[in-house]
Amino acid sequence: MRNRRYYFSIYPEFSGKKGVGIDEAELGIEFARKTANMSGYRGLHFFTGNSSLLAGFGAGEFDGVILSNVLDVMPKKADESVLRNLDRVLAPGGYWFIKLNPFYSPKDLKRFDYQKMGDHLYEEDGVLRLHQETTEHWKRILASYGRVERYMEFRYPWQEGLNRLFLLKKTAPIK
Repeated sequence: MRNRRYYFSIYPEFSGKKGVGIDEAELGIEFARKTANMSGYRGLHFFTGNSSLLAGFGAGEFDGVILSNVLDVMPKKADESVLRNLDRVLAPGGYWFIKLNPFYSPKDLKRFDYQKMGDHLYEEDGVLRLHQETTEHWKRILASYGRVERYMEFRYPWQEGLNRLFLLKKTAPIK
């Protein structure tokens, strides 16, 4: 629970800005709402749904976007679509806050009983669990959406490996 504070610890630096969080899991959205509320954070908006909700937002409408374990649990084409749609709604100078799962070794993937289902994609019991890419791969992809202001790796007590956290500042105009 302690490490979940990473998502909100950066908020004071962007006080007065707007942010949006979208998740298909109601539990995740409720957690985000409660954490923001208890912390007194304002201007943050959380929605249960998927990337289709982005069509309802105007270009440059948001100053911040949080992606937590999103890009690394969907196929590459979906990643590209989500990033393009989010880039449209993120204002120039806005911030991307992106958390990715650890990069696991082939030995770890076998131990987790993940089955390869395609190029860099792994499933468990028929459910996509991991879009496995190196940190360098993600840095190359994310570079087209902004400048990496901060990068850190950290451990969760319940998870093996180092989670990856990016803070990017959008430098390109809205596409």
